[in-house]
Amino acid sequence: MTAPEPTTAPAPTPGLPQPMLTPGAGAAFYDGPAFNPADVVAQLPPRPQTGTYHDPGDFRDPAEPIAPPTGVEVPADLAAALAEYDTARAAWVAAVDAVDEYRTEARASRAAREKAIRDAGQAAARGAKRPAIPPAISEADEEAEVRIRSAVVEARRREASDAARKADRLTMTYAAGWAAEVVARFGPALDEATAATQAAYTAAQRAEGILNQAAHWRALALAAELEAKGVRVSEHQRGRLFGDLLDASRTHHYRTAEGQHRAPTQLLNTVHEAIGTLRGCNPGAVPHPDAVMIPGEVAEAREVWWALYDKASPETQRAYRERHPRSFPPR
Repeated sequence: MTAPEPTTAPAPTPGLPQPMLTPGAGAAFYDGPAFNPADVVAQLPPRPQTGTYHDPGDFRDPAEPIAPPTGVEVPADLAAALAEYDTARAAWVAAVDAVDEYRTEARASRAAREKAIRDAGQAAARGAKRPAIPPAISEADEEAEVRIRSAVVEARRREASDAARKADRLTMTYAAGWAAEVVARFGPALDEATAATQAAYTAAQRAEGILNQAAHWRALALAAELEAKGVRVSEHQRGRLFGDLLDASRTHHYRTAEGQHRAPTQLLNTVHEAIGTLRGCNPGAVPHPDAVMIPGEVAEAREVWWALYDKASPETQRAYRERHPRSFPPR
């Protein structure tokens, strides 16, 4: 008996790539050039742009002035400075709009010229009179004009920013008085929030009580009607009627919220407790010297911190001494 001949692999089929038993099966079945993302991007249609390659919104906004706190009387000089800023910003907006309007006009002119050329070609093919070809703003001319108008935009932006800084310098002169006024508002605002929460809690409690009262009196009315028909209703049965009527008056959402401690009175009680935590805050608190970053030299920073402490109310100073009894920088 002779040994079998060794099996040989079949000849490769012409035209089919041969697999390579190497890591990276994806590359094993491709024998062409390597993938180049830049070539793919180059084959994409170009993005429509103007001659300036400038998209709307690329202009930098001017600086914004510091707004005075709400409810204060703005002095006349600051009001005039803020009005000057509004005028300068309006001029900047007008300059930006002029650039956008010109860009739109240039695109429209080129589109109209292209349409007229197509119409003229169709008319010539029919042997009809060709329409006139209107002039158009070229991309080069658009680029030049937009660059000129952009310089105007930048000048108007600088003017508006200068007006904002001028208003800020005036605002800083009134900052101390406004800071004290704002700090003084905290107590009354807190009292107002507490009173509003208490009023809402009382009203919600009254509304929830009406549900109970309605179920109670409706149960008594049913019991009276049954007894008039000769049916004796015990106190336990009246209580059962009350419970059934009360359950019917409450929606599934209300019962679910009540089970999750989210009923109106429960939530309002939580709000009242949260306002209590807010009452412990102090808008005029004096920070620890190491907890506030005051620019300048050490001596200047100490003087500013002591000025902050001296201007605080006696209650605030006492609270700071109790919290930081040994944290006083040298004067």
